[in-house]
Amino acid sequence: MDLTLCVMRDLLAPLHDHKGRKTPSEASRAWFILVMIFSLIAGLAASEGNIVVGSACGLVIATALLNIGWFLLNTLGDGRKTVALTGAVTRMPDMSEDE
Repeated sequence: MDLTLCVMRDLLAPLHDHKGRKTPSEASRAWFILVMIFSLIAGLAASEGNIVVGSACGLVIATALLNIGWFLLNTLGDGRKTVALTGAVTRMPDMSEDE
């Protein structure tokens, strides 16, 4: 068994894309999905199934939770070494944030 598969990536480390820009960490991406699912369910439950009102409630809930969560995750991930978004990114010869 390959040892690289056993090592878990740093979920709080920022990812860099093909142009070298820092993008949100894997933890931030997972937080987004969880908050969107939770806020939609909570909004629909609070509005008793009314889709328009439930969506509006979900938007308010998601806005608050995403801002708080992303602030905390960014604070925890500050100063960590960036990780490549995919393996192909590390093989690219010119990565700069100027583009």
